Amino acid sequence: VVGTCLAASSDSGGGVQVLLTDLPTIVKKSLIPNLQHNQRLLQKQQRQQDPSSLTKTTPLEIPSSPPSWLMASPETTTTQSSSSSSQKKKKPQAFDMGHNHWVAATSLDWTKPLPTQLHPCQYQNLDYIIASDCVWLMSMLEGLLTTVQTIFDESTTTTVPKLLLSFQRRDSEMFTTVDRILQELQTVRGWKVTCLAWYPAYDPDDDPNEMSSPPTPASSDPNNPPQNVTPVEKEVFLFQVTPR
Repeated sequence: VVGTCLAASSDSGGGVQVLLTDLPTIVKKSLIPNLQHNQRLLQKQQRQQDPSSLTKTTPLEIPSSPPSWLMASPETTTTQSSSSSSQKKKKPQAFDMGHNHWVAATSLDWTKPLPTQLHPCQYQNLDYIIASDCVWLMSMLEGLLTTVQTIFDESTTTTVPKLLLSFQRRDSEMFTTVDRILQELQTVRGWKVTCLAWYPAYDPDDDPNEMSSPPTPASSDPNNPPQNVTPVEKEVFLFQVTPR
């Protein structure tokens, strides 16, 4: 997922409820089409596993209502368009993925206040915030962390949600560095950071011999990778971040 993925576990039935967010164009041109495609694949697989379902209504086809929090509109529902006229933000589009799993997608701009874009129920009761390699440019980092700070501060759950942040090392002047991320998270924000995984990552243009076996989990310390793995600029980290 490119962008922030806000997720909350379902209170009933063991299902998972996920709210995907990104800029409006990405939601419209990428997230929604992919969710539609995935839903069609699930329906096709279900029919293949149960041929008799061709003549009856399948669970995925039974009309059901998405969780109300996924479909909520922000309390401030207007945004300024390029023509300076006010427009209501569209409600998130939700998809039933079967087995009580629901996924919805809506737009979110990290440079704008969170309460003007999402309803409080969409960010006050989360279990996880997942950001998958979406702060590779330095200009993106501050906006994401400000959004996460709001979610931490506004959380009404007993346990504050965890930020799961994956990041691929691209140490150069134009890209965010691992050191910069750790400084922002630990020193500036004062958050607790745990490295859950560290992987060497390979580009398709790399030496094929290096790709003969899949990468294996390595050190949990981002500053001290294991000796048997040659540090490269393409390492991938998975951090768990929580307020102290």
